[in-house]
Amino acid sequence: MSKFVFKPAVKEAAPIIAGLYGPSGSGKTLSALLLARGLVGPKGRIALINTETKRGGIYADHAQVGGYLLGEIVEPFAPEKFKDAVVAAEEIGADAIVVDSFSHEWEGDGGVVSMRDEAALKSKPGSQEGLHHWIRPKKEHKAAIRRMIRTPAHLILCMRGEAKTKMVKDQGRDVPTEGPIMPIQDKRLGYELTFHLRMLGGGRFEATKCPEPLLSIFANGGQVSVEMGRKLAAWASEGTAVGNRRLAANAQEAANLGSQALERHLTGLTETERRELAPDLEALRGNAATVDQEEAAMTASVEAEVGFPAQGEGSAAPFDPGAPPRMSAAEEAEIIESGLADMIAETEAGEIRAWWAERASSINRLKLIDPAAYARIEALARAKSKEAA
Repeated sequence: MSKFVFKPAVKEAAPIIAGLYGPSGSGKTLSALLLARGLVGPKGRIALINTETKRGGIYADHAQVGGYLLGEIVEPFAPEKFKDAVVAAEEIGADAIVVDSFSHEWEGDGGVVSMRDEAALKSKPGSQEGLHHWIRPKKEHKAAIRRMIRTPAHLILCMRGEAKTKMVKDQGRDVPTEGPIMPIQDKRLGYELTFHLRMLGGGRFEATKCPEPLLSIFANGGQVSVEMGRKLAAWASEGTAVGNRRLAANAQEAANLGSQALERHLTGLTETERRELAPDLEALRGNAATVDQEEAAMTASVEAEVGFPAQGEGSAAPFDPGAPPRMSAAEEAEIIESGLADMIAETEAGEIRAWWAERASSINRLKLIDPAAYARIEALARAKSKEAA
């Protein structure tokens, strides 16, 4: 008998997880605060987590915003800092949390990209381009995201936006053309958001992700307002109550430390709390198992680097900080595929053939350990190459 259980679908009341992105001066911060005020009402508590030094309080006296609490994050902008700041905002009773700017978590000093670069610099010559340098940074990033999106408060992430230049054929010549504004963050973050808006300046916006029930609020663009936040709050509160979201968030915090930590956490709960958490248990244990696998891969990497003798025999191998981690084929394939997909997205269409030849080693390795993943990368590369035609 199948382990899957189907039951009638119901809408669950849940907080909004939103993203606002755009270039400097496009109105992200004020728009986020206006939405937050509409979401929580005139007496609700808004917490702004600020990375833009000395700029977080500029709307403290704004009549429509109506005041907010301010917390600062300073460099290094490690993913765990953002997670800890969200938890701290929950603890002071914030009903809505604004993070401005979440782009620092990705490419700020000490952020994910910086962590990857630091790992590469410590590698031996010739191994700086290894995709394995992303393992720990992305592990910490995913752990932070998993906890942040379980917050019981509404969460609004402000992100910087930039347009990448790409070469486009014009009368047989390659002409540099500016592409669309994209958020500076992990491109997979969009899947976790209820909606995201590209800010155009002066509080005006274009919805770049919007579920059908919210089209009446965002589809026609316009200017972000408190009233939009009120309408969002009404929609978000519809449906079945989901119980104590903080309970689930704390359990996620434990799951981010692995299966043993999660089970210890569950043991310390009351019977009532365990019953309330039951619908989330399968997902939590799945997350914890993923953490276990990631940790095992990194532990194997460290053992290889410091040269632990196998089964207590033999002499230690030379220290090699550039050695790639030992991991399962599935884990290795996931990392290679993710890295290659990111590279394809960032490579100009006319340069894909040359790029494919340069990355032959990684591509052939992927083909060997996961033919299906290789086929996906090949399809991505072919589609990108056709853009140059």
